[in-house]
Amino acid sequence: MTFYKERGLPCFVIFSKVSKEFLGRCGFGPIETGEVEVGYLITRKFWGMGYASKALNALLDWSKKNIEADYIIAFAPLRHEASQRVMEKCGMKYYKVDIGHGVECKFYRIKNN
Repeated sequence: MTFYKERGLPCFVIFSKVSKEFLGRCGFGPIETGEVEVGYLITRKFWGMGYASKALNALLDWSKKNIEADYIIAFAPLRHEASQRVMEKCGMKYYKVDIGHGVECKFYRIKNN
């Protein structure tokens, strides 16, 4: 909550509507370049069920109304091809390989308007 109050960038927990089970978390954060990062982390047993795509689409829709930034970026380690496909499916475009959170990653972005 402190992070949201200070920066206005929210994080959310994700629960199943049916079972009420914890599925993961998602949200936004600033990065060193001054850009806004969007991210998601889904519990392994729920991988491949569409939750990451649904969360990312909801976050990108929310950002257009609530975040003033030219681009929203996301990244995933080179070996996390499923996460890269989620970003592509949600309209994000690959633009570079760089270091993210200390790991070599593929970076994606989408215009935030």
